[in-house]
Amino acid sequence: MRVFFETGAFRCMACGARGGDVLAFHMLRHGLRFIDAAKALGAWEVTR
Repeated sequence: MRVFFETGAFRCMACGARGGDVLAFHMLRHGLRFIDAAKALGAWEVTR
């Protein structure tokens, strides 16, 4: 896997997966939707 620190982009040399940031990586790695990946990474605080 290559990670380009200047941009945050990544590319897997084995399977060809690529993306632009840690959120995209987390979505691909764990099969999550955007909102679920963002919540898992702490982007949104759940309030009730």
